[in-house]
Amino acid sequence: MSSAPPGDHSDALLGFIAGDEYWLLEPDSGVQVIDAAITPVPLAKPWYLGLVRHRQRLLGAIDLAGIRGAEVAPVKSIERLLVLPSPWHTALRVDRVQGLIDAAQVSTTEADPDAGGVRWRRLDIQRLCTSAEFLDAGLRAMA
Repeated sequence: MSSAPPGDHSDALLGFIAGDEYWLLEPDSGVQVIDAAITPVPLAKPWYLGLVRHRQRLLGAIDLAGIRGAEVAPVKSIERLLVLPSPWHTALRVDRVQGLIDAAQVSTTEADPDAGGVRWRRLDIQRLCTSAEFLDAGLRAMA
């Protein structure tokens, strides 16, 4: 898979990996890539990693692979995060940012992987951030 040629980003998408899944975002989606420390919080589901401070704001840190059912890896001292644009106040932990990828070189259909055998998915930020699972990050109290 090749990256988009320098200076030509008209058909490029931001590619990243979370767990075993390959993801794509429009480069103008407002997402920022940062490396930051995560402060854990109690009584949260395993995929809710804690809080991140970014530009004088606190953001919830979510393990993208974990919220999709994968095992959540332990938090490292510094993590690679995708900061979602307002109004989401969320940072997604990802394993690797691939950079800008030529959209013509990748497939986003389940039945048709790209030349490297990879099935890419487009991340719908609004759908993720308004899903029932995402909105219920707290652990239930035991009666």
